[in-house]
Amino acid sequence: MLPEVRMARVLDAIASHRAGRLSCVEAGELLGFSERHFRRLRNAFEERGEDGLIDRRRGRVSARAADEAEAAWVAEMFRTRYFDFRGKHFHEQIVGMPMASGKPDIYRSYRQLALCNT
Repeated sequence: MLPEVRMARVLDAIASHRAGRLSCVEAGELLGFSERHFRRLRNAFEERGEDGLIDRRRGRVSARAADEAEAAWVAEMFRTRYFDFRGKHFHEQIVGMPMASGKPDIYRSYRQLALCNT
């Protein structure tokens, strides 16, 4: 859903709630949110106005995103070497392999360490 459309729907629900036509539960259901989330949005709107409804995460790159080179390496490995593997088996094969940058997959060593400590 577009952010502008989402904001308009939330503003409409807040206005209906203020007018007494909707309860928090009904407004949340109308928007597809929980009652608690609707109350958070309502409180943010009352404190900061429309700026309180804007999702601050928009436009940020995920901290868990892979480098472009590593994503290209994984795609190339799947296309050329492991083309007949399913997703689960492909993942099992590439976990721990040195990535495109030459660094090893650190998550494998963490998993092995966790298994040794249990």
